[in-house]
Amino acid sequence: MNKGKYHVNGPTFTKDFSQTTCDTDQSGSVDYWLHGDTLTLYPAGEPIDFVTTAFEPGEPTSLPQGCFDINWKFTPMPLHSI
Repeated sequence: MNKGKYHVNGPTFTKDFSQTTCDTDQSGSVDYWLHGDTLTLYPAGEPIDFVTTAFEPGEPTSLPQGCFDINWKFTPMPLHSI
């Protein structure tokens, strides 16, 4: 999870986070595509898709906080300033 600001300039989406659940901030610029409720970022490598999450009745109303490393290993970590 990251918390902060973002800016859109033409085809570039720039994020500037002030809090994260990861060890370090990874701010920068990437190309993006926004269609409906799907945001696709195009950093070096494979595209990353983000969609709005909706919980069905009876399902959890929150997600665990933490960070995935480059190998997709999840480490629980609270939101903290960077």
